[in-house]
Amino acid sequence: MEEQQGNRLFTGARHPYTQGLLACSPELGQSSRPLSPIPGRPPSLADAFTGCPFASRCAHADAACETWQPGPVSVGGGGTAACRRLPEPRTPSPRPAAQTTGSTR
Repeated sequence: MEEQQGNRLFTGARHPYTQGLLACSPELGQSSRPLSPIPGRPPSLADAFTGCPFASRCAHADAACETWQPGPVSVGGGGTAACRRLPEPRTPSPRPAAQTTGSTR
């Protein structure tokens, strides 16, 4: 769903699924940040999708997401994300920087 350099992925995730994964992941050390689970049921690999597979669990989805087939969209600073709502600005995820390449495909 999203591919960027690791430090950009952890500090400025653009795809709602990536943001959701980061929001529900604990941080190392002591942190007062609450975990925010992604609502709903993860899709089964047996499910057939006519549109975005994350649409039913995405807070940003609208009716068009139910039929839009995701494809990579360039995001600022390099990398791609597969969301029809891009390049709308997203709230960066408050995560520590990493030095590796990250992907949520």
